[in-house]
Amino acid sequence: MVVVKPKPDATPASGIRSTLYKSYSGELPDPSTLNPLPAYADIEPDSLPLICRMNITSDKPLVDSIFGKVQTGSILSYQHPPPPPGSVVIHEDAPPFPKVPLDGYHLQPTDCSYEIMTDQEKLHLSSLSVTLSQSHLIEEATRCQSETPEWHSLRKERVTASHFRESSPYI
Repeated sequence: MVVVKPKPDATPASGIRSTLYKSYSGELPDPSTLNPLPAYADIEPDSLPLICRMNITSDKPLVDSIFGKVQTGSILSYQHPPPPPGSVVIHEDAPPFPKVPLDGYHLQPTDCSYEIMTDQEKLHLSSLSVTLSQSHLIEEATRCQSETPEWHSLRKERVTASHFRESSPYI
C-alpha cells in the first residue's frame, strides 16, 4: 500500500477537500510490528498498557457515564463520567418556576388589512395559536428535557447552532 500526496496547488473549488498535508511517503511498516501483543506476552495482564487490554468483549464490566453504561476502559468512562451526587444542589426553599407567558399577556390576533395570505395560510396560522393553559403545559413538559439521553440521541443528527460549524463546509 502506498500513500499518495495531493498535487501541489490543486485546491478544489468546492466539495470535500483533502486534509493530507505532509503525508508519509516511505514504505509502510510490516503489520507484525504494529501488533504489540507478542512484546507483552510475558507481562502480567493487569500491568499491560490500556491499548492492549481494550478488546471489547461481553465479559467486561460496565460503568456509568453521562451517556449510560459503557465498558470499563472506554474513553467515555473517564472523559464523560456521571456527575457526582453532590454536584446538583436542590434548594428546598427555592421559589416555584414562573408561569410563562405572564398571566394576562397575550398577542393580539393577526389582523392584516391586505389580503396577502390565502385561506389555507390563515387557517395554518390560526392553528399555531395555543391557550394560556396549553402554553403552561408545554413549558412544564419540556423543563429539563436536555438531561435525558433520548433528547441527546434525537438531536445528534440535527444541524443545531452548536454543531453548525462541523457541517457548514458540506453545505
